[in-house]
Amino acid sequence: MTQDRHKAPNDQEALPATIDIQFQQAVALHQQGRLVDAEPIYRRVLQQQPNQPGALHLLGALAVQTGHSERGADLIQKAIALNANVPAAHNNLGKALLDIGRPEDAMACFERAISLDPTVSETQNNRAAALYRLHRYEESVASCDAAIALNPQNAEAYDNRGRALGALNLHQEALASHNR
Repeated sequence: MTQDRHKAPNDQEALPATIDIQFQQAVALHQQGRLVDAEPIYRRVLQQQPNQPGALHLLGALAVQTGHSERGADLIQKAIALNANVPAAHNNLGKALLDIGRPEDAMACFERAISLDPTVSETQNNRAAALYRLHRYEESVASCDAAIALNPQNAEAYDNRGRALGALNLHQEALASHNR
């Protein structure tokens, strides 16, 4: 007898092979930026397994990317309820919450993502954006610095750092950061 289930990475539960193939196809399309093609495949996976955390998370992330942040937040929260140990899910939920004007809640998500994996520059940068929205500019600069230390090519972190420095009236440093 062959085994039709296998262990999957991160937030993907063990799936029957055919559902796993569909899920992997959707992920590949999503990574290529083909969101319109990925979305129906995620939905098909969820029709077959409504509590599949990977599909819930990534369909939610896709919703956030396409300007439907409230719907995205709902989907990602369902995924986190099923598997709370996926840093990217917390980071994406934080992005959704920032989009809908909830920076305090977003901060909690970014903090959780960082506690699960402190090596992701994007999460540090998203945390910096939340801190900026909360008018915590010095902390925002520090979080940008952490993002840049993790990835010196993170242009968005330099830009966010420049905005925070500008808010602190450090215009020369802000301009230098923006120029980077």
